[in-house]
Amino acid sequence: MEYVNIFSGRFEPFHCGHLNACIDAQDINLCPTVIFYISNEKFDFEHPFTNELIEKELNIIKDSYGGLIRDIIWIRRPMPNLLCRLLHERGMVPKLWLAGSDRIESYRKLIQGDKIRSEFGFEPPELFETKRYCSATDVRNALLANDWKNYLTRMPECTHDLYDEFREQILKINK
Repeated sequence: MEYVNIFSGRFEPFHCGHLNACIDAQDINLCPTVIFYISNEKFDFEHPFTNELIEKELNIIKDSYGGLIRDIIWIRRPMPNLLCRLLHERGMVPKLWLAGSDRIESYRKLIQGDKIRSEFGFEPPELFETKRYCSATDVRNALLANDWKNYLTRMPECTHDLYDEFREQILKINK
């Protein structure tokens, strides 16, 4: 079994803060991160991007950062037992579950350690509260304002070429 960290979210978009959280976790335990992308089913300012664009972005990031991102798995809801099942089926064991301060308590309530231990034979992942480096709201605001410089400082370098695609989609939502 391979040990991994997990990070679930909509990643609207996946920005430098998300990337730094994956790096921070890997610095702790040397494990790569599996991204659980929560499929976008509603489109508004907080969720303006299509699944196809986020998939494209996540794959670029995975390819650009070597062993940092192990895999990308699409889900509808971040339920701990589901995530553990999906990992177990792929021969992986979760070590850390990365979560921002706005999500960590809700995830803590959902984790059923006894059920995970009995069903999969491993301990539930430890919750890891990520630092707040920047926010997706800041990125979306930069896109709306056509602020290329601000976008560049908040997004991984490998995603800079996606600026026009992100901008086009957020402008459609805000019309």
